[in-house]
Amino acid sequence: MIKSLLTALLFLVTLCAYPQANINVVSTNPTNNYIAGETLTFEMIVTNTGNQTATGVNVFYPIPAGITIPPNPMPTGVVKFWWTGSNGSAGTNVNLNNTIATLAPGQSVTYTIHIKIPYEYTDPLPKISNLVVRNTNNQTVYTLGGQSVYTVTVTNQGPNIAPAVNVSNLIPAGITQFSWTGSNGSSGSNTALANTIQNLAVNSTVTYTITLTVPVGYTGSLTSTAGVSGNTFVDPITGCPQCADTDTPPQADIVVVNTNNQGTYTVGAPSVYTVTVTNNGPDPATNVVVQNAIPTGITTFTWTGSNGSSGTGALNNTIPTLASGQTVTYTITLLVPATYTANQLVSTASASSPTIDPSPGCPQCVDTDVKPSLAADIVVVNTNNQTVYTPGTTTAYTITVTNNGPNAATNVLVQNPLPTGITTATWTGTNGSTGTGALNNTIATLAVGQTVTYTYTVTIPAAYTGNLVSQASATTPNDPDTSCLQCIDTDGPRTADLVVTNTNNQAVYTPGVATVYTLTVTNNGPYPALNVQVSNPRPTGITLFSWTGSNGSSGTNANLTNTIPSLAVGATVTYTITLTPPANHTLPQLSSVATVTSSTPDPTPECPACTDTDSQSALADLVVTNTNNQDVYVPGTTVQYIVTVTNNGPSAAENVEVTNAIPAGITQFSWTGSNSSSGTNVPLEDTIASLAAGATVTYTITVAIPAGFTGPLVSSADATTDTIESDYSCTQCIDADLTVPSADIVTVKTLASTGTPNTYTAGTNAVYAITVSNQGPLDAVNVAVEDIVPAGIDPATVTWTGDNGTGGTGNLTDD
Repeated sequence: MIKSLLTALLFLVTLCAYPQANINVVSTNPTNNYIAGETLTFEMIVTNTGNQTATGVNVFYPIPAGITIPPNPMPTGVVKFWWTGSNGSAGTNVNLNNTIATLAPGQSVTYTIHIKIPYEYTDPLPKISNLVVRNTNNQTVYTLGGQSVYTVTVTNQGPNIAPAVNVSNLIPAGITQFSWTGSNGSSGSNTALANTIQNLAVNSTVTYTITLTVPVGYTGSLTSTAGVSGNTFVDPITGCPQCADTDTPPQADIVVVNTNNQGTYTVGAPSVYTVTVTNNGPDPATNVVVQNAIPTGITTFTWTGSNGSSGTGALNNTIPTLASGQTVTYTITLLVPATYTANQLVSTASASSPTIDPSPGCPQCVDTDVKPSLAADIVVVNTNNQTVYTPGTTTAYTITVTNNGPNAATNVLVQNPLPTGITTATWTGTNGSTGTGALNNTIATLAVGQTVTYTYTVTIPAAYTGNLVSQASATTPNDPDTSCLQCIDTDGPRTADLVVTNTNNQAVYTPGVATVYTLTVTNNGPYPALNVQVSNPRPTGITLFSWTGSNGSSGTNANLTNTIPSLAVGATVTYTITLTPPANHTLPQLSSVATVTSSTPDPTPECPACTDTDSQSALADLVVTNTNNQDVYVPGTTVQYIVTVTNNGPSAAENVEVTNAIPAGITQFSWTGSNSSSGTNVPLEDTIASLAAGATVTYTITVAIPAGFTGPLVSSADATTDTIESDYSCTQCIDADLTVPSADIVTVKTLASTGTPNTYTAGTNAVYAITVSNQGPLDAVNVAVEDIVPAGIDPATVTWTGDNGTGGTGNLTDD
């Protein structure tokens, strides 16, 4: 019984909306039929036809319900469903569920699926519908108080109609205004999307448009989640990577700078501050409130803004919208009274917005000017006079703290915390101070022009990594310039730029033919590389693999794994890797992947030349059949042979030479080809320049068999190609016929009524006996027996009967 097998060509890939991968799936069983009691075998070929590598391609094909028959679980060794993938995956009595990690452009993975259909199996197999849902509002950030419009598409990629598809999309938390419409006429307002598509045809799509309003005070992420479900079909795709759309709140990095470009104030004179408010994005900032209070003791205070604002008294201005990259500048003018005596004049600006600021701190919002009679400019320099460190050693920093005046500095607090990752440090100061751990010392009085020098020594652990950062500081209440350009000393680790190349200097590989890779590891410095680990595993499917290194290392049929204790600057170690792809190697690509690491950091760890990938050389499978659809021949007749030459691929076969010699003893021989070739009384010798995968050329050969021909009649065809073949055997190239054996018919007629042979008596009845015998060796068919009434005898008076039940009057005619 032939039934329709409702199979699915299933895949899952999550891709972005720019130049991307395109996954194409082809089945070799497009009619999806099966025969009960037999094994169904077909292939699913998954190919990336796009221009970008696809990742996480999930291919799924389930065991049809009822195929796994009782007992359940099945006994060990009982196989009902099995599959293999050309990527090395396989399964027995389990669903095909395989994820292709990466699928490069043009690359394919082929899955071969086998299903044993029970004899008693009559039920229709489950319908499988690959539903793809996409939900997007084409933005990543929402707008407070604005609308967000989502497009939800539900597409059936087949292979069957999907009945009763339940589509849903809940109202996101915190949203109160929500409406939706569907291209199938459905709609809803302030209710979650809940709609059933009665029948979704193959390659059909229903589109839903969802509109919601984001409240002005909305916070956190905004997530819209769509989904589909149903119990009348099987959706082979688990998960839905494009069902959820998440938008983040808008963010604006507002930076404020406030300065009058001086460190001391002058009594009786004006002081002019420039306050800049800049939005560094990425989104616009709304309702930005800019403020600057009048400093204590100041009575005259005016301001203007580049946005046209101005005022007398404290600065308080709202910028409705500050676009990303936009700046508003305020100029503040205040008069320092002649009687002003405060130790410090402090101006403090600020900017706030309901738009989230990812960096809310404001290190330049405050400008402090000190009283001229108290000002002491403290300058700090911190250095260990090197740019790299060596793990397992010590390094000494020299920290100088100098007072550039114009007044003596009091209570100067000098600090240097332990650098991150450092646990041991000691320090001494020229003022007699000492300590262990973090530097923390107060200089009671630092005269104008005086310097205190600290020696700060840290121990670097042997396993230390990353940058080593020492940060010194010196603070005093009356420093007119608190900037410190030389307070921080940063050393990096010793680095070694390892450069790796791996190549066999070819772009294609040939199954059964060895290929040699040259792997070089070079240290471009600036320091030696320690503990260099070199690896190159055997590629998938390779069993013959050997390697040697210029440092004396080697291995056979084992992964390349080698340690170089120290690789000097400018030195290179070269590895020669030899491998042989098996003759039946069918993977579309052969990749050799080298990996090199070192305990010495590499400033450029990328390795674009570590991987060498070769595509498989052209591979064809020529299949030749030659037959005249008979096993015996008849001398003196003609016979016709049909010779087919088919290329089963996967590549085109080039320069195909087709031959069929004239059989021995044959003198009349002619042939024609479906490619318009022909010949008469010459052997079949034809060249097909290129035979595409799946193409066939058919030859018709006509042979006249002489009447006296004896012995076997042998026709031998062949086809060769310059393209490598996956199978060179030819089990149907030769057709041999034997001589036709015959049936020997013997007929005997006697006059039995007179007793005397060949004598009759006039006026009496004459009775003849006719016997027909077959002396073999074959059965005789369609034997015609005839005996004509002699002249002068009235046919009406003649009767005859046969022991096979026949009889008649007149001439004997039995066939």
